[in-house]
Amino acid sequence: MPRCDNDPEMTIWCTARFKALHQWPDAHEECFWLRNIHHHEFVVEVEVSVDGDDRQVEFILLSNEVEKWCNAIKGDLTVAWSCEMWARAIAGEMSGREYSVIRVKVSEEGLHGATYRPQR
Repeated sequence: MPRCDNDPEMTIWCTARFKALHQWPDAHEECFWLRNIHHHEFVVEVEVSVDGDDRQVEFILLSNEVEKWCNAIKGDLTVAWSCEMWARAIAGEMSGREYSVIRVKVSEEGLHGATYRPQR
């Protein structure tokens, strides 16, 4: 996809989901159970800039790409990643694929999470 900077007012966004094991080894005592490996369904929203209004980036294809990438890298190296870390990594990956990323939001089950807005 070509980088899209001509119409900064037009963006599209998609939602993707992936399941992964997760833990926070340095969790506060009040939530000590987060130190143990547990399961989450992570919900990802990616917003990218597009030129105009004729589906330069198709939502479904972007969502599939995000989900496929997250599923491909999850594992031992990402088990201790926070929503913040996931958001930054997803933004970097999508930017590397020539998307003009506006924001990436990652949450645990859609309840709470983090939003990353890359510098433009």
